[in-house]
Amino acid sequence: MDDVSLKEYIELLVHALEDKIETINKLNQVAIDKAMDTNNIRLDNMNDFRGQIKDREATYLSKAEFEQYTKGQNSRIEIVNEKIKTFELDRAEMAGKASVNSTIISNVASLVALAISIVTLIKLLN
Repeated sequence: MDDVSLKEYIELLVHALEDKIETINKLNQVAIDKAMDTNNIRLDNMNDFRGQIKDREATYLSKAEFEQYTKGQNSRIEIVNEKIKTFELDRAEMAGKASVNSTIISNVASLVALAISIVTLIKLLN
């Protein structure tokens, strides 16, 4: 082997190696570009999702609105509970009065029956 042919052989190997490195760099750049595009699409989808969540959250009640609403409801519930208690007391009172009235009527009926019995006995004895 002479020096010139060895030099040419090494240059040929270096040139082939440079071509391979350039091809690898191009392929790496293509892969990086695809990964960047995929990542950008993913990030855009995430931003859309965040936007949807914000839009949905805009329709939610705030804590202050909820507390204001529940305070109003609680006061209405207390009023209704007071009315129910009043009605229950009135019903119990009316039931008591009805019981007294039925007792009075029963007693009157018994007295009438007793009076009729006494009158009948007096007529029989005479």
